[in-house]
Amino acid sequence: MHKFISRCSGRALALALMGASLTMAGPSFAADAQKAAEMEISVPSGRYVLDEKHASLIARISHLGLSQFTFRMNRFDVDLELNVEDPSQSTLEAAVDMTSIDTAMPDFDEKLQGDDWLKAADHPTAQYRSTRITQTGPRTATVHGELTLLGQTHPMDLNVVLTGAGKNFSGTPTVGFAATGIFKRGDYGVSKYLPNIGNEITVEINAELNKK
Repeated sequence: MHKFISRCSGRALALALMGASLTMAGPSFAADAQKAAEMEISVPSGRYVLDEKHASLIARISHLGLSQFTFRMNRFDVDLELNVEDPSQSTLEAAVDMTSIDTAMPDFDEKLQGDDWLKAADHPTAQYRSTRITQTGPRTATVHGELTLLGQTHPMDLNVVLTGAGKNFSGTPTVGFAATGIFKRGDYGVSKYLPNIGNEITVEINAELNKK
């Protein structure tokens, strides 16, 4: 369990981030990357909060079975209480501003915030809280939790990958995560155009969290 957060394999991390680029770089760069890959990366336990400048939340939904329509949520927050010695005892909370939906079409954004869809005037915030965490691999875990949306709460799991752990440019301990999850909008009473517009919404989060 300890290795999930505090001792990432540098070699695996380097390969994940750089892929085949090492073979195309000069020998000096490759040697430096190899040296970095062999370093152990550690962070302390404690509270970690979202680095808004290095975070994104996107969602996808099937449109007539023809494509996966994709949009962003521009304002959200994440609060992680990290237990390095036993990551299963960590806790995660997140909140999403439902008025921050961004389809790159302002008129459509306003429509989606309306009563047929997000009802953002009455329910401006969606919340997620973990209930338990299960490690599934050296750098992967499943966060079991509950999503509260439109005044209703239902279970939702997130499949999480630890993409990095170390210090940012200012020297602050930082962890990076990629997470994906799926929920059904029909469970929350959003039934407009079902089944032509998909019931399942896939959420993808990439974020850095800095120690508070």
